[in-house]
Amino acid sequence: MKAPPCAPKKINSCVLLGRRHLGTAVMFGLCVAGCTDTRQSALKYIETTDTEPPFAQTFDADMRYTDSGIVRARLLAPVVQDFNEKEGVVRRMPRTFTVYLFDRSGASSGILQADSGVIFSYRDEVSAYGNVHFRNDAGEELTTQELHFNTRTFVLFTQAFVTIKRNGEVIYGQGLEATDNFSRLRLQRPMGQFYIQDDAAWEPSHP
Repeated sequence: MKAPPCAPKKINSCVLLGRRHLGTAVMFGLCVAGCTDTRQSALKYIETTDTEPPFAQTFDADMRYTDSGIVRARLLAPVVQDFNEKEGVVRRMPRTFTVYLFDRSGASSGILQADSGVIFSYRDEVSAYGNVHFRNDAGEELTTQELHFNTRTFVLFTQAFVTIKRNGEVIYGQGLEATDNFSRLRLQRPMGQFYIQDDAAWEPSHP
C-alpha cells in the first residue's frame, strides 16, 4: 500500500519515499541499534585531544577502499592519522576531507565532504563532522553538522539538524535515516517543505 504523504504539522516523524527501488528497506531499518555506539565511538576522536598518539600519519592522502576487487570508496585528505583499537584500525581526518563513494558495480554513488571525520574500516562506517555536505549521483544534496554513513548498507544517519535539497524542494528536519540514493528517507522531526529554484551545482574542494 502506498505510504501517505508526509504531514509535518500533524506527526512527529514520517517516511519520504523516493522515485527509485525500495530494495534496501530491510537494511535501512537495521541501522537504528548501532547509531548511538557509532556516534560515541567517533566523538572519542573528534572531541578529545588526549587520545593516544597515532601509530601512523599520512599527508596528502589518496586512499582507496575495495571490496572483492571493486573500489567502494576513495578518500582524499590533507592529513590522516591511524589509531589502534582492539577491533581494528581507526582513521581520523582532523582537517577537511572528501570521500568519493561507489556502488557494488563500481559506479559513482555519491560524494561526502566535511571539516573532520573518522573511519572505522572494520565495521564499514564513516563519521563526518562540521559543514558536512553529501551529494548523491542524482544531484540530491544533504547538509548537516554531523553525519554517519555505512558503506556496506548504504545507509546515512544522524541525530543533528539536516537540510535536504531534492527535486526542487528543500526539506528541513531533526534526525535522519536515509539510503544514499534517498529512495528511503525518514526524518524524526520534519519541519516543512519549501520549493526553490535549482542552485548552481556544488563542487567538492578536491578534484
